[in-house]
Amino acid sequence: MEQDIRIDQIHMDRSALRQSVTDESVKSLAESIRTHGLLQAIVVTPREGGGYRLIAGRRRMTACKLLEYITVPARIIETDHIDELPALAENLIRLQMNPLEEAEAIRLLHEEKGLSQREICELTNHGTSWVQDRLFLCTLPDNFKKAVAEKKLSIAAAGQLMLIQQEDYRDYLLSVGIVNGCTIHQAQAWLLDYQARSKIMNPTGQQPIEPYLPMEAPAPLTMCQFCEERVEAHQTVIMRFCHPCNSTLGEVRKTLAQQAAPEPTSK
Repeated sequence: MEQDIRIDQIHMDRSALRQSVTDESVKSLAESIRTHGLLQAIVVTPREGGGYRLIAGRRRMTACKLLEYITVPARIIETDHIDELPALAENLIRLQMNPLEEAEAIRLLHEEKGLSQREICELTNHGTSWVQDRLFLCTLPDNFKKAVAEKKLSIAAAGQLMLIQQEDYRDYLLSVGIVNGCTIHQAQAWLLDYQARSKIMNPTGQQPIEPYLPMEAPAPLTMCQFCEERVEAHQTVIMRFCHPCNSTLGEVRKTLAQQAAPEPTSK
């Protein structure tokens, strides 16, 4: 049953499910409601002691209060079992949560409400992999959760990085990914590189050695064009020769090489 209810009769007893609601998002919604009206009614249930308890539509309610509405369209649910399922399902279906908030909602449905993954899929209109990804996100360290919530790292990329057992190196790669970006393919490349380094540093039957940070690349080497020795690049100088002088330098190098060669021993 749907009817207009006075806003002052509606109580928001439960805590907010969404933590990312900002004043700007509410103001934007309020302007939309001012222009187009409230397109979807809030959901309430009769409350002991009078009035109604808000079940779904906290953000719409807040926007309507901002517009100083006296009444708001509401769908009234008559039930003896009141929980957060309608609100959770509504937010998940309408994609109004960031990934971390979605993960917490899925965890609540699965662990506290006892719904199976299949039931959650049916309730939220999402696939099995989507639900499993959110449940996996709940198990990640806080720094990984924060990166995913801020959309600086995908859940799939986080899954690849979490296969790196060395925590400090894993956190180092996360920091690099946050600054420079980290796709699933980049995370896979880092994982393969870590596994290859670990295999080289841990021969079978020997004490394991973790690759320590920082894993600095070796200094670049270049070949001296005169003595043909490989040296660090900063120990060389750049010189320009004309073609005749370059040929002369080649002849001098051959002569010096011949002089440095050991004399053949006679039998």
